[in-house]
Amino acid sequence: SENFTSEAVLEATGSVFTNKYAEGYPGKRYYGGCEFADVVENLARERAKKLFHAEYVNVQPHSGSQANQAAYGAVLQPGDTIM
Repeated sequence: SENFTSEAVLEATGSVFTNKYAEGYPGKRYYGGCEFADVVENLARERAKKLFHAEYVNVQPHSGSQANQAAYGAVLQPGDTIM
């Protein structure tokens, strides 16, 4: 049930991860073909562990809404408008 976006959307997002479900944990995904998602997630986990001096971290959002909010928070300033 993965989707394929238009070229315009891929250019705007700048990532082929737009088309990929990566449900589950690295090395134990529900869908195949997630090797590169595993690399990205493991890198994020290692960086978060170092940053927060933590033994374990989970960088996965609970939902798509939380993932979107994290992305918006990274690029928007208070008062910005998005459509």
